[in-house]
Amino acid sequence: MVFHDCICFRLGKAVRKVSKAYRKEIAPYGLTHVQFFMMAAIMEADGLLPSELADKTAQDRATTTGLLHRLNRFTPKEWDQMQTFLARLEQ
Repeated sequence: MVFHDCICFRLGKAVRKVSKAYRKEIAPYGLTHVQFFMMAAIMEADGLLPSELADKTAQDRATTTGLLHRLNRFTPKEWDQMQTFLARLEQ
């Protein structure tokens, strides 16, 4: 088996490229990519319980609680800016 043909290597490389692209786009908002996806999940289905958000984002509950705690620091204006950004991504 040639190393560069290994599916695990190729998937890892693809994940790093996508993560890098997201980090570049969300950096102005002060978000990590995990926080970004949690925020997107919240905006998509407002009112979910933390356990439901954990399931939706494939995170464990402790991680979800920490993410929610950190997201509480954002102002309503910043949430509006992120919502505009998310809408732009959907186009």
